[in-house]
Amino acid sequence: MNDASQTNHQPGSQETTGSDSPRVAVEGLTKRYRTKGGEHVALDNVSIDIGAGEFVVLLGPSGCGKTTLLRSIAGLEEPDGGDIRLDGQIVSSASRNIWLPPEDRNLGMVFQSYALWPHMNVFENVAYPLRNGKLKEAEIRPRVAQALERVGLSAVMASYPSQLSGGQQQRVSLARALVSTGGLVLFDEPLSNLDAKVRARLRIELVSLQQSMGFSSLYVTHDQSEALALADRIAVMEVGRIAQIGTPEEIYDSPATRYVADFIGSANEIVGEVTRIEGGTCVVATPVGQLVGGAATGVASVGQKVAVMFRPEQCALSRNATATSGLNTIATTLERSLFQGATFEHVLRAGTNLIVAISIGGDRYAHGETVSLSFPESRTLVFPMPAGATQAGTK
Repeated sequence: MNDASQTNHQPGSQETTGSDSPRVAVEGLTKRYRTKGGEHVALDNVSIDIGAGEFVVLLGPSGCGKTTLLRSIAGLEEPDGGDIRLDGQIVSSASRNIWLPPEDRNLGMVFQSYALWPHMNVFENVAYPLRNGKLKEAEIRPRVAQALERVGLSAVMASYPSQLSGGQQQRVSLARALVSTGGLVLFDEPLSNLDAKVRARLRIELVSLQQSMGFSSLYVTHDQSEALALADRIAVMEVGRIAQIGTPEEIYDSPATRYVADFIGSANEIVGEVTRIEGGTCVVATPVGQLVGGAATGVASVGQKVAVMFRPEQCALSRNATATSGLNTIATTLERSLFQGATFEHVLRAGTNLIVAISIGGDRYAHGETVSLSFPESRTLVFPMPAGATQAGTK
């Protein structure tokens, strides 16, 4: 922040909004950082809303701008352009010279480390923001007791953070975030420091708490499984922009771009050239044979270089190489099969392409065996290849 902006800021502006208006409304947000190497655009004209009781997840790789967006809403970063409204009140607007500090935004934040005071017991940790806000003790005690009851921690209010499990510490942090706010909570990768088994269990707990308590949430993560499990809507971010926003099913089954298809879950990709387009269906000539799929936006002409993408779990393996109507079929050689407990992950080679297929039980195949791989044309997507792009492969 520059000194001039700190001294000239105006208080937030309250606008009339309906009862169905979003809890958070971000419009045209821009944030630039100036470094020795030049200017870095962290947010580039980003707009997003969060409705009442909605759980929205910001998903993307490191450096995509998701944390900058979260911190801008929290008041920990000052945007260079655009507006932020919380419950109809403008809390940040570069054009109107408005910026409210974090303590005046009436929201809570749950951090990666939970940020609990080790020398305070559970009750005192949750009461801290209320005491910091100069509330009277007669108001503090019932509010803290109610918050702890709602997250199921009434029995441990006298315990210290070191005596609690990771899940309990997370719930203390959540209770503290909710006790002094109007039910709007920002989460900054709160599960990333936990092991996989605990993380999976806490996802379930968090969904249950959010549904029973009805708070609105914006949650930052780079973990795709976490995003799919938690979100009402996912905003996939790419280099300071939102590449796509939608329900988990929409993002996974109908990705808008090659980037989204490759980032969410696992995706096989084979590069080829368009030979025919009929309506929304595209026929592609590839080194492994003709493939058919749905044409994404930007696939427009014969001869265009494209990426054919499909999911490992949509693949079926067979020793019968006969092509079937409605299925793309490829002759492959089995490189290896990995036992994953409930599933097998098969790695197959088709020319220079490595393809992953996931199966539950079924036939076993030997290393080097010729295997016919098929996947539905209706679940195959065809995306334009940007100039100079290389094949993404399988991840």
